[in-house]
Amino acid sequence: FVPRREFSFTIENDIYIRYLSFGSEAELVKGIQSRQPHKIDIGAVFTHPPCNKESTKKGSFLPVERELIFDIDLTDYDEIRTCCSGAGICHRCWPYMTVAIRVIDRGLREDFGFKHIFWVYSGRRGVHCWVCDRSARALGNDGRSAIVEYFSAINGTMEKNAADLVPLTVPLHPSLKRALGDLETMFIENIIPESGQGLLADGQTERWESVLAFVPDVGDLKETVRVAWAAPGVTASQRWVQLQSAVAHTRSGLKQVHFRERTALAKAIPTIVLAFTYPRIDVNVTKGINHLLKSPFCVHPKTGRVCVPIVAEDCESFDPMQVPTIPRLVAEFDAFREAGGDDGAAAAAESGSAAPAELWRQTSLGDYMTKWERGFLRPLERDIAATMRRRAERAAAVTGDW
Repeated sequence: FVPRREFSFTIENDIYIRYLSFGSEAELVKGIQSRQPHKIDIGAVFTHPPCNKESTKKGSFLPVERELIFDIDLTDYDEIRTCCSGAGICHRCWPYMTVAIRVIDRGLREDFGFKHIFWVYSGRRGVHCWVCDRSARALGNDGRSAIVEYFSAINGTMEKNAADLVPLTVPLHPSLKRALGDLETMFIENIIPESGQGLLADGQTERWESVLAFVPDVGDLKETVRVAWAAPGVTASQRWVQLQSAVAHTRSGLKQVHFRERTALAKAIPTIVLAFTYPRIDVNVTKGINHLLKSPFCVHPKTGRVCVPIVAEDCESFDPMQVPTIPRLVAEFDAFREAGGDDGAAAAAESGSAAPAELWRQTSLGDYMTKWERGFLRPLERDIAATMRRRAERAAAVTGDW
């Protein structure tokens, strides 16, 4: 398995080396130590070791297995976030990532039945998801494309009209109806108030209009809302309630014959919430079985932050500004040694004769690793062991070799 897995290294001067492979864990460690990559990416498992790609018979070097992966980056939210842009992040826009984890993780588990899923901070401005179930790893490009399209509720940019940007049905698809529970809470707490994105904050008439663009032109509905929003003393949350009430009142006043208008009004509120909160996935990363993705536990070369795991069930407590960095880990490592620490482990680590297992557990990285092992790695190991046991039992039943 490991010898046929592709790795790529980005080394000094941004030199990018693909189709690396290693015969063992020891070889991988040696390769990292010798090349000292700034970044490590992990790709698919191929039919042959990737390092032998050029000498492999044409047409026989093929990807056969790869985790189902997702990449969500805050730069894809630049048209709707007001606090930062580009590589910038802050506590006001990070909730986009928090709710993305909640929505996608729940959908993967409840709608597709996947169990072995873990999330990783990208080290800068986003999150990555790795789905490691055997059925997920065996998916071809078509299956991966179908799954990521299932989670692609946003179709294009905000320049599109509402019907094209968020093509909803009435009634809503069950997955979107479920997601709206988390999304509307986030919308009210983090998107509309001044303390968040300020979408419905005082005086932000241009932002108000970006919301009203999703409201159908029925009678004087929009103008009624504009007047209500401009009244003194109205809060962002009150403006949201006013819009909901105005849309519902207008819809109830239409006769059944006005089916098109009634349907458009029924879609308006969920469309607004989805447009400003729904996860924006880089679909191309997911679609290709041989697409590479940054290795967990890498150090981001621009921020120095470690790409640590995020516990989905507790993602609200994750703070990207507080993750371990190289300087912090070095300081913690030195403090541990100066305090007496595990002298034997320290000596083994420095000599290269043993992995510094106990040393890193004494740093701020230890808590992230412990949670990852308990919540993801151990259950996966148990599942693999159970699968191997069942295979052995079936083989024994066929051969009679008990």
